[in-house]
Order: sequence, then structure tokens, then C-alpha cells
Amino acid sequence: MMCVLDQDQRVLYANSAFTAFTGISAEDLKGGRACGMFGCSNAGDDPRGCGCGPSCPACALRQALADTIKTGVGHSHVEHRSTWVRNGERREAVLVGSTALIQAEQQTFLLLCLHDITTRKRAEEALRDSEEKFAKVFHGAPVWITVTDLATGMYVDVNETLLRVSGCTREEVIGHTASELGWIPAEARERLVHELRDHGRIVGLEMTFRTKDGRILQGLVDGERHRPSRRAG
Repeated sequence: MMCVLDQDQRVLYANSAFTAFTGISAEDLKGGRACGMFGCSNAGDDPRGCGCGPSCPACALRQALADTIKTGVGHSHVEHRSTWVRNGERREAVLVGSTALIQAEQQTFLLLCLHDITTRKRAEEALRDSEEKFAKVFHGAPVWITVTDLATGMYVDVNETLLRVSGCTREEVIGHTASELGWIPAEARERLVHELRDHGRIVGLEMTFRTKDGRILQGLVDGERHRPSRRAG
């Protein structure tokens, strides 16, 4: 989206992407304040609109526009969350803006470009929520859970149950192998690694574990290989 503004931040021109996004014709956009053309919620508590609402002083996009007009220095990657009501429907969007001064016919104008990143932001937030839920399940599970780098056999992450039962601290475990910690013999660790590499998963493999204080525990190992992504697998 792109629009050209005058020194008072009023719209002189808006391109078709802008009108399609806002649902407002180019003629109706003309003369409106740039940050207020969506019925921005920041200004919703003040009838004077953009720049006059209780949250307006904190609006990063408005600050960027004002600074570019004042100093002539453009801004980029300015994130702005906008909420507005159009035809009775409430819409929310996350926009990234950039500003620059332009010269035309011996006059100075302000160029505002906006990119709609709402879908990407929602995906990032959904991923973050998913990771938070994973962390709760991971650390709250009553069984031992580990994330291991198959290339080295070193632990990348372990849950609280493993730490409690083994008697080790997180600092003692992360970056070390099960054999280095004395939990299982080196040959047993190699067998686990080879099983995962060759078959992709382990189900119900019986093994003996030795805790930090020397207790011997019997357990069943389940494991699955994951390709590297956000977490080591």
C-alpha cells in the first residue's frame, strides 16, 4: 500500500492496494489523516481523531511520520497494530510502514508505504502459543523426556522429571551424553543412537539407568527422530 501525504499528514493520493485494503475509495481517502483513515482505535476515544486519542502519543507510525516531516529522515520497519470498524465489522491488522520525503513540482510531500503482515503475525503468535503449550507438557510430564542431538549424542533439553529422578542439575546435563553422566554405558547409548538413525524410532526398549547417587532404575525407552527445525531432534 502506498499513499502521498501533505505536511499535515493528510492524504493527497492513495494507490489501488490502499483502497482495496481499507475498503474506502481514493476520493474518500483524500483529505483524511494518514493514521486515522482506518478509524484507528488509538484515536477512538477522541472525536478529533488521529493524534488526539489517549494512546496516540505512543503510536510508532504516527511518531515516524512526524519525525520524517520534521527532520527529513525516513523510517522503515515501523510496526503498527490497527483496529477499525468498517460496515459494522471490526477488523484488526498488523502493518509495517516506511516513510520518506519526496520532492515534486518544487513542493515537499511525505510518502508512506505499508505492508500488511497480519497473517504472518498470527502465524508467529500461534507458533509461540504452541511452543508455550509444548513447554508446559514437556516440563510437566511425569516421565523422563529428553531432546538429544543425534550427531553428538548430547542432550539439548531435558524435562524436570528427569532432573528430579536423576539427581542432576540442568547445567550438569545439557551438553553432555548419557554415558558421560554415568546414566547408561557408552555401548548402550550407541545402540540407542543407531536405532534412531536406522529406524527413526524406538518403542519399548528396556534399559537400566544409574542415577547420580548410584541407584539402579529399570525403564522402557521410547524415542523418535526429528529433522532439524526450530529445535534440535
